[in-house]
Amino acid sequence: QELCELLFSLEWVEAKLRVVGCAHLINDYLQHEELITNSRCAERSMWKDFLAFLSVNGHHFTPTRLPDVLQLALCQPDSSAVCAQARARLARGHPPNTVYLDWLNKACVAVSQRLVVRAHAGAVYHAAFSRSGEYVASCAGDGYLKKWNSRTGEELMATYAHDEPVLCCAFAPNGRVIATGSADHTVKLWNAQSGRLLGPHRAHDGEVQHCTFAHAFHKPLLATCSQDSSIKLWEWKEQGKGSALLGHSGPVRCCCFSPDDQRLVSCSVDCTLKVWSVKLRQEERSVDVRECVDSEDGATKEGERSLALRSCAWSPDGRRIVAVAENIVFVFNALTVACENVLRTHAHCTILAVAFAPDSLHCAVGLSSYSLEMWNVKSCRKTADYRGHVGWVHGVAFSADGSWLLSASEDHTVSLWQVNGEESAAGVYLKRDTHTLFREDGSLRIAAPDINNCLRVVDETGQVVSVSDPLPSRVRCCCLSGDGRIAAMGCESGIMQIVDTESGNILHVLEGHTKCVRQCQFLMDGHVLLSCSDDATLRMWRWREGGGQCSVLDEHTEDVKCFCLLSQSLLLSCSFDGTTKLWDLNELSLVRTFCGQEPHAAILSCQVMPSLGLFVVTCTDKTAQVWQLDGGAMPLHVLQGHTDCVRSCGFSPDGKILATGDDEGFVMLWSVESGQKWSCQPTARHHAWVTQVSFVREGRILLSAADNIKFWDVESGRVLQTFYPRGSLLKRVHTSPDGNRLVTVDSIGLLYMLSLLP
Repeated sequence: QELCELLFSLEWVEAKLRVVGCAHLINDYLQHEELITNSRCAERSMWKDFLAFLSVNGHHFTPTRLPDVLQLALCQPDSSAVCAQARARLARGHPPNTVYLDWLNKACVAVSQRLVVRAHAGAVYHAAFSRSGEYVASCAGDGYLKKWNSRTGEELMATYAHDEPVLCCAFAPNGRVIATGSADHTVKLWNAQSGRLLGPHRAHDGEVQHCTFAHAFHKPLLATCSQDSSIKLWEWKEQGKGSALLGHSGPVRCCCFSPDDQRLVSCSVDCTLKVWSVKLRQEERSVDVRECVDSEDGATKEGERSLALRSCAWSPDGRRIVAVAENIVFVFNALTVACENVLRTHAHCTILAVAFAPDSLHCAVGLSSYSLEMWNVKSCRKTADYRGHVGWVHGVAFSADGSWLLSASEDHTVSLWQVNGEESAAGVYLKRDTHTLFREDGSLRIAAPDINNCLRVVDETGQVVSVSDPLPSRVRCCCLSGDGRIAAMGCESGIMQIVDTESGNILHVLEGHTKCVRQCQFLMDGHVLLSCSDDATLRMWRWREGGGQCSVLDEHTEDVKCFCLLSQSLLLSCSFDGTTKLWDLNELSLVRTFCGQEPHAAILSCQVMPSLGLFVVTCTDKTAQVWQLDGGAMPLHVLQGHTDCVRSCGFSPDGKILATGDDEGFVMLWSVESGQKWSCQPTARHHAWVTQVSFVREGRILLSAADNIKFWDVESGRVLQTFYPRGSLLKRVHTSPDGNRLVTVDSIGLLYMLSLLP
């Protein structure tokens, strides 16, 4: 009972995380698993809840970053004992100088991620299980090889392996040796326990792209492939030069042994897959994957398209081989190398890695869209979708029993995912170009494009109200009318559509823009639509009138980034040409151009304060400019102090303070009256572009969005809270008029409806 009271206490969790880190804390739960799970059912359930909480959130804790444990606990499922304990503590009163957020729609988000380890200080290029599944090896751009416990994430061995990025690693069948291959052209063998180098290195004449051991214990064979177009087979217990397999005409990206170790498959950027006899050291079969793609499926004539292969895998039953190029998975008969199936993932991503599941029926792929997907190679159906990384997924691997999926990512982390057999995809993921309508009765409507270029309308419960038909190109902006009954969306091709939000039916197609539409907004209860585009124009659409009457405002000379309404008849537009223009919408005429001194820097954002007759623009020249609408030819203030592009800005409700955010992650506060820095400045920073700054709660709190959402006390500059989304790189946070409700979408497409707790 005393042990449970200790382990199941958030106070103890928080204290120990600060002292020893997450891996040691997880080990405490695993060490006492038998004692706890053999007791009452309630303790068994709490043990699972706390272990899941630490496994998924532990990577947030570093020696220099200690997130608020209570806030992370509030993001656990409502059924979790961790969340219940956090709510109980907050019900007794908040800790001083803090704010807390409740994630209202978290029940709608399915999460299969079970362990996240921030393993390296650079992109993780490969990760591999030991045969027992007890250990994982990972290698990265920081030059390190690391071995860690697959249950706790505890680092067991780390060695500086190469002076250049380590691109691949593999366990020997006995688990006592790990091989690495590097951009420095070398292959090295390491003692898996001590990290000691075993003998001299082996060499290629180019970057070593992949390494793999033969499966049998009695066959000490290591295969490596390289940028030098060769594959080499090494008797890894000997110190010979290895046998070279030559035949590819381009860099070889991957190679792997058949389950019986009699053959080896390789794939190359020369678009060919080759099967080799291990005994004879010669090529048996070869196939050009361009011959496997039908012309009616979008391919060009043979020879005109380069399908550079990136990765391949042999099924455990030996019957199939898979290889990947672009967004395509090729499935081959392993005996004849005839193409059996061609699977396609999303068109706007590239497959970087592939692995076969132990059932030989499913394969997993790692994507440039920061996700993993599971596919049935026989039915050609996607069966699962795993999202949680915030960088390219360079490597994937299954545990021997198929219950765990391992991934290595550009975001410096290695993740373990629970595989629950064949399941439906975790959800349809959204893009960050959203719009939210907060209603007086407390309900809301969210318009958000999804990864299929459809517009989804979501209500306050997180349920989907309607889905439109897909657009032919990516949706870049959307907006809702004042009553929420209609929505508009603009896409990269310049086409715009008006949609009925209840049915999802398309009411009107608007054609006029010739390049990407950046922003759109309704006027006059939805009768008029404004839009701006990279074609250097703004358009005013009277879409309800016959033919969709359109007026064009075309005084800008470069992309129109954004616009702000001063009233129903006055509009400010900002452009990459360095100018801001004031328009009379009634007369459809240009009133004035604000440009300041030359050279004119591109304008990235704009905010207005109509009651004071002021507006501010942020620029790529690291400045922000405050202008008077009826002032002179030069800005009222030029705010200097940022060291990178100033991306976002916002006025306090009383207009006395201006906040700005830049591409280095810094937020600054300024006096609007004097143009000087405010007396107190934010004391921390983000680690990504600050895409939004805005004031909430009567201007006492500043919100900034970048890799996470920070809440600052304006008076002291201290961080009151940091909300960590599952993904990263937030683009826009929509706030309700009272500032207590927030809506955003992160880089992996998850929707967050948040509420500031009283």
